[in-house]
Amino acid sequence: MYTDIHSDFISESLIEILKSGINACNSLNGGIESFPMAEYFMQSLFLKLTGALEQKMKCICWELATNNYSYRYDFLHNKNYGECSSYDEKNNIFNDIIRCIKEIDSKFELYRIWDDIEIETSVVEAERLDWEKKIEKARNKHVLTIIEKRQSLGNPMNDSEIDKLKNGIYNKPFPEEDFLILLSSIKRDEWFQKQLSIIKEILNKSQLKEWFPRENSNYITKLNIKFKSKDFAIINNKGMSLLGGGMVGFYKTVVYDHRNRCAHNTMSYQRNLPSLTKIADNNYMYYNYFFRYTLIVLMDSVISKLYNYYRELAVTSRFVL
Repeated sequence: MYTDIHSDFISESLIEILKSGINACNSLNGGIESFPMAEYFMQSLFLKLTGALEQKMKCICWELATNNYSYRYDFLHNKNYGECSSYDEKNNIFNDIIRCIKEIDSKFELYRIWDDIEIETSVVEAERLDWEKKIEKARNKHVLTIIEKRQSLGNPMNDSEIDKLKNGIYNKPFPEEDFLILLSSIKRDEWFQKQLSIIKEILNKSQLKEWFPRENSNYITKLNIKFKSKDFAIINNKGMSLLGGGMVGFYKTVVYDHRNRCAHNTMSYQRNLPSLTKIADNNYMYYNYFFRYTLIVLMDSVISKLYNYYRELAVTSRFVL
């Protein structure tokens, strides 16, 4: 597998850019004289983060195309991801990585990207015990339902039939794959909470909260309510997706729209925005840079996690199509 600085860039977390941006402004004394540059600085850091993620997406495409010739043809002739700035473009590339993984390992499931997350043995044992109890309870209920149904039809089961029914249901092996999926959700949540804690700590120790105290207060209060691990790297009836739940709409309205306004400087003449209706909306509290930074970094972390899984798999298998 051919690798270059692209892979190192892809693997490096955007947390590093967030840290460097914070460090740049922490040298200020926080006096009132620094407030005029607050919006300018926040916007600049925001554009650095969105720009870095967009470049990562492009680098991922080139890396996939370098190692997978069928993907290269498809990428060059059939795909147009533009600046990789919209959610749909990012999600399509997310699925491109999955496609390339599946061409190496056809049995790949998305939950496998959390395999390397370590959790306490006692937690695993407790979860397994609880999981097995739930299965046994469900099986007992299933047996009882069948017996009652036969009785309601005027054809009650005799002892021999009941024993046979119980043996057939109770002796089935536990669906181990289901437990692995359950375990992966716990690992994902563990990883996710750690990411949130890192981002929160970085922002909470910065000059940014002095510039925007109300926005920071809303952020601290709503952080764990707004961002849930189940809304990242999801599987639904549409397949596998980078985001789920309300996160897709949140990205489009809070991050993507603002990215376009900043990148094209439309705020210099759109002075009537945001409208009074939007300001009065209960969700307007989320339209601040703390939430924007957090979502961008979380998306980057998930994408990098998937890409690193692909990279390790490709290197191990020395697989090129």
